[in-house]
Amino acid sequence: MITRRTAGSVIVGSWVCCIGWAVARQVTRPPEAYLEARKTRLAPGAAFYQITLGGAPMGNAGITLDTTLAGYRLTEVWNMDLTRARDVERYVFRSDADLSRSLLLRKLSLTMSEAGSPRLIEAEAGNDTTWDITLKRPGSRAVSLSPIEAPQTASAAVALPFRLVLEGRLREGGRTSLPVVAVMYGTLDHDSAVVTRDSIFSVADSAAWDSTASTWKPVAARAVQAWRVERTVHGFPSIDWIDAQGRLIQRDWAFGLRLVRSPFEINYNMYQARLRQGELKPPANVPGFMSRRLLPGLPDSMKQVFVARLARADGPAWDDAVRAFEGGRQAVNGDTVTIRAEPVPDRLAVLVRRAARLGRDPVTVFIDLAGAAGFTVRRVSGIDLARPELPSHTWVEVQDGQRWIAVDPVYGQAPASVSLLRVVVGGSDRPLLLVPLIGSLTSTTLVTQ
Repeated sequence: MITRRTAGSVIVGSWVCCIGWAVARQVTRPPEAYLEARKTRLAPGAAFYQITLGGAPMGNAGITLDTTLAGYRLTEVWNMDLTRARDVERYVFRSDADLSRSLLLRKLSLTMSEAGSPRLIEAEAGNDTTWDITLKRPGSRAVSLSPIEAPQTASAAVALPFRLVLEGRLREGGRTSLPVVAVMYGTLDHDSAVVTRDSIFSVADSAAWDSTASTWKPVAARAVQAWRVERTVHGFPSIDWIDAQGRLIQRDWAFGLRLVRSPFEINYNMYQARLRQGELKPPANVPGFMSRRLLPGLPDSMKQVFVARLARADGPAWDDAVRAFEGGRQAVNGDTVTIRAEPVPDRLAVLVRRAARLGRDPVTVFIDLAGAAGFTVRRVSGIDLARPELPSHTWVEVQDGQRWIAVDPVYGQAPASVSLLRVVVGGSDRPLLLVPLIGSLTSTTLVTQ
């Protein structure tokens, strides 16, 4: 016979078990489930930005977050203007990232138009760890590019601030990191971020036309709390200021490029009007803007050592910013980089010279030849420090044991000139890839021998 005491004990015991189960489930559930439970903290919306280099306006940008049935779509658009001779050339970048509710990447489309030459790159998960990459150009057939190996937890670089919000880490001392499918470079990056402090910004997201002054002026400015986030983007340091919704307020790159949130009417309508009227002149002679192949002469392949001091046009580089260039044949000490030539095996030098004689794309030809010969190779992009223009260039590094040997199939040089500074692994000598990273970088040659 069940007494009241027994029934009460059963009820209390069952209640304790249920509470224990709920606590255990909360503590042990995976990060994806935790992010899923917090998804309502991400609200759709758009923010617009002015792009400046060394304080000079050079374009505008926008980041839009939309909700979908399966999660989110995050769109980032850049319009970047650069001056070549008397003309202004526009470079347009747009990325559309389809994300799950926990901000895991499902599909990524990049549209790039450089000086009026458009192309589309699409990345889509082929299986659990491989992303299939396709290049499309108007009037041409789609071309499959080298796939990118990435874990299921991979995301897009533009999603990192929102991930801080979802994880509840947007507070002093908060940290996060994630693998990033960097389709522009054809590589897998690992971006990290740490929140250092907070501050208050005055932000205006709308503007009104002032007929007296014939200009747009910001209105309804409000005080917004933002957090300072130190992060790495493609290996280079940057500082973000992010509001409580994960929206960017300001971003500074180590070498002078800046994004500042401002009303659309000011950073687009007014900017375009001033550009047409000749009141604005976008920056010229920007490092990485001009291709080395458009300049006369060959890189000097006879020197064995090249030492240069790197800085910004508006002052010294950030502490440890030059450290981003370290690796391979490049050694960094403070703000100084030393590049040394490595001996090249004869059979590798033969392939370099052969690739230089074949086809319109010697780098791709060499990568195919070297891969077939059993070498591990990677495409790299950077600038020529020996030229005052600091022009962009693409070459190849070949793994030989614990070292990477630089060779230049474009000019048939093995080893490659020691004046070539690698900026990124992957990519190509295109302004959209290099200018945001190296901005107003300057170089002072200290030693060549």
